[in-house]
Amino acid sequence: MMAALIELLKANLSGVLAGALLALVGVAITNYFSTRNNSKNIFIGTVTKERATWRGELRTHVASFCKEAREHYSSSKPSIAPALHESRVHILLRLNPNPTHKFDAGLIKGVGDTMQALSVRDGAALEVALEAIEKNAQALLKQEWEKSKREARSGKVEAA
Repeated sequence: MMAALIELLKANLSGVLAGALLALVGVAITNYFSTRNNSKNIFIGTVTKERATWRGELRTHVASFCKEAREHYSSSKPSIAPALHESRVHILLRLNPNPTHKFDAGLIKGVGDTMQALSVRDGAALEVALEAIEKNAQALLKQEWEKSKREARSGKVEAA
């Protein structure tokens, strides 16, 4: 009985080994693609989350800057308040300084124009500058939101 079992195994050994090897290769390939897809999904999720945080922070800092600029213009204080400078820096640090980025450049110019209007106490120029900030911020936030949606759908991060 034992001899018959050994003969049976010898006869089928090459088939068993080939099946085991094929199964091992299949598991390795599946593992490779699963790991690659999981890494890609984690990366896309992280980028999407960070972009959402960036949009929220930019929205908050632009609103604070506009509010503080209007409050400063209405007050009798001769110097620019530190909170206004802080909001200005928070906005500028979130923007791309490359002038080909239209909405970023518009925001940077608007922030500079606002500071200039405050320093000479020009209310009309201040309102024009703040309106430009608000319009460029809206457009930039919308552009980034649309980019995040496309990336989430496609699974591919777009270039800046």
